[in-house]
Amino acid sequence: MADRRLIACVVFFGLVSSMTGSASADLFLAIRNFDRVDVFADDASSDDSPIRSISGPVTTLLRPYGVAVDTKNGELLVVNEGADSILVFPIGADGDMAPLRTISGPATTLDNPVGIAVDTVNDEIFVANNSAFTVVVFPRTADGDVAPIRTIEGGATGLSYLRFVFLDLIHDELFVGHYANRISVFDRLADGNATPRRFIEGPSTGLMGPRGLFVDPVLDEIIVMDRDTDAIFVFARDASGDQAPLRTITGASTGLDDQRGLILTGANTIMVSPPTLTFDRNSDGDVPPLSLLDGGEARGITSSIAYLGAGNLAVEPEIFSDGFETGDTQAWDGCPAATHRCAEVPPIGWDGPAAVHMGDAGLPPQTCTGDYPDIGTVAFTDLNVPAASCDCQCDELTGAACSGTGTLNHYPYSGCAGPMSSWSVTGDCTSLGSPYPSGDYWTFDASTMTVSGGSCPASVIADIPGAFHETRVTPCDGAAAIAGCQNGFSCLPNPAAPFDSALCIWRVGDFACPAGSGYEQRSVYHTDFDDTRDCGVCTCESPAGDCIESWIELTDSPSCSSGTLLGVIFGNGFCVQGSLGPSAQAGAFNPVATGSCTPAGGGVVGSVVPTGPITVCCSTP
Repeated sequence: MADRRLIACVVFFGLVSSMTGSASADLFLAIRNFDRVDVFADDASSDDSPIRSISGPVTTLLRPYGVAVDTKNGELLVVNEGADSILVFPIGADGDMAPLRTISGPATTLDNPVGIAVDTVNDEIFVANNSAFTVVVFPRTADGDVAPIRTIEGGATGLSYLRFVFLDLIHDELFVGHYANRISVFDRLADGNATPRRFIEGPSTGLMGPRGLFVDPVLDEIIVMDRDTDAIFVFARDASGDQAPLRTITGASTGLDDQRGLILTGANTIMVSPPTLTFDRNSDGDVPPLSLLDGGEARGITSSIAYLGAGNLAVEPEIFSDGFETGDTQAWDGCPAATHRCAEVPPIGWDGPAAVHMGDAGLPPQTCTGDYPDIGTVAFTDLNVPAASCDCQCDELTGAACSGTGTLNHYPYSGCAGPMSSWSVTGDCTSLGSPYPSGDYWTFDASTMTVSGGSCPASVIADIPGAFHETRVTPCDGAAAIAGCQNGFSCLPNPAAPFDSALCIWRVGDFACPAGSGYEQRSVYHTDFDDTRDCGVCTCESPAGDCIESWIELTDSPSCSSGTLLGVIFGNGFCVQGSLGPSAQAGAFNPVATGSCTPAGGGVVGSVVPTGPITVCCSTP
């Protein structure tokens, strides 16, 4: 496997590395006083010549002061101090060729730009303006006279006489170097009159003129080239204030003399330029360099800061199992594959990486222990909504009346034969006009009467079983990372049972997975659900029925107010013989309205809707 290459650049000598697809990485040197960018093989030594040079009037290079290589998009970015511009070339540019894009003009606010870093994860360019005391941020693909999308400026920033910028995407920090003895550390998204997270400055630091910086993701350290003291200082990554360095490379044997560029190669070698000297990564004190490259005219006056690909680095293709790409889990062989993997650091707004447990929601929750001890946002899936029913019913008819006209008939002979006498029944008492033998035969037909008014009370029999989630999703994070992965990745333990083998990131809400990341398997879970199911309004339509259960009471009282009951004749039309006794003179009407109502409505309304979405994006195990 080829050696790893991690390159950063420093002030006054533009130095950066990129992959070219060959077995080695190329070193880019911005030669300020000769208006060119020289490209050397990374194994160049002694007085080797550059393998190509970008120079000439068509390039519009004028005092190039900073270079950055974008390996992801195959581009070389150069800041022109003499023209207040940013030039973008193909990564393999050679000779007198025009840039692909040029950012320049009054809207850009570029003013003596000296440092540049390109963020290929968030597609942004950071530039340090020396004269304006500002850091401006552009879209990576910006072209022409465009305004920055963010500008760090103002008294609270503490910016003055800038020299470089450097991005640490793992911790979302922006490092800004000053001409004097200060390094400022901002939030990557800082804007306006922002206060730095911290400063590194003071007599204990040894800093007098920092010209270049690199964040080492393996050992979690900051490496600084200090031109004024001819020293390389190594600090803890989170160093703050007047903090002494962990190690210092300085002294006559080192050969350090006005160097302004810095490169970190893999985990073992530091390079500084010009001339280019190579030191063991863990060197300390007055130690001789491992090698020397004196590029002759390359020892010009120039300044540079570099941000390489996704994480301030360039890594040879052989390091990856399937080519150089974001999200590859085989980045760097320092991460022990038997027990760990390289997991991409989540973008801003996302949590993780986490091991995820999928379990029965009806059982006790999964605890987060072992390598992944911190519980994340618990969610659920597999929402089970049992069938519901609502039975709308109408109770018995009440409050109805009989309207219209019924008919009372009299017959002198058995079986209701012989001459018939008839009376219309419309009210409470029907006078027969004259006495009739009570023992004669009678019929009462109420089928011609109608039911009016009344209602059927409505009722609902509901059966709505509760909804429930069948599966609980528990993310557990907080794993301790070890060294061994490229910048932008963390070497984390492989999840063990009962957790799934994939590592995942999550975010509250419903989102697409981060574009271009290794977390592409998207699932949306939910923290709860809203069950609005109920039975709709149950009504009973107008009643339908008849009055045939009504009856007539024969009486010997013409006004039906008193007298003897001589017989009961129902409204069904059946022939009935009256009782023997006094003659019948009237019939008292007793209405009985019977019927039913047709139910309407009362079905299941509402729904079960999952709430509290949680987007989980997982990598391929």
